[in-house]
Amino acid sequence: MQTISRKITIALVTTLIFSVLFSIVGYTESAQQYFSFATMIFTFVMLSAPMFLIAGVVLSYIFEKFLRNEWMKFFSYIVMGAVLTIPYTMYIFNNSGSTTFAVIGVFGAALFYGIQKLFQKYVFTA
Repeated sequence: MQTISRKITIALVTTLIFSVLFSIVGYTESAQQYFSFATMIFTFVMLSAPMFLIAGVVLSYIFEKFLRNEWMKFFSYIVMGAVLTIPYTMYIFNNSGSTTFAVIGVFGAALFYGIQKLFQKYVFTA
């Protein structure tokens, strides 16, 4: 149970960092700001939290349990980040820009993996 609670903590931290980073990119890229920065963060949290909390936690638990090679774990995170983001965004955004969202999924999966490694090394040391 401790493993799942740690993975949920990692998913929540990753969701927040992911949302802030993409809000910064979206806010600075657009010439006209239709939404406030806080609204953009909230929107990204609402869109990305289900992926990190459901898919991220479950797949992370499976990968950590069955894969021993770190490169294979990282590759699995990346592939599943891209593969699972495509149907999710097709459902939410009605088939618009699947490739772009797959790249965002890869970034999110790599961020989840990196934060998990940092937490394992520095936070969850006991």
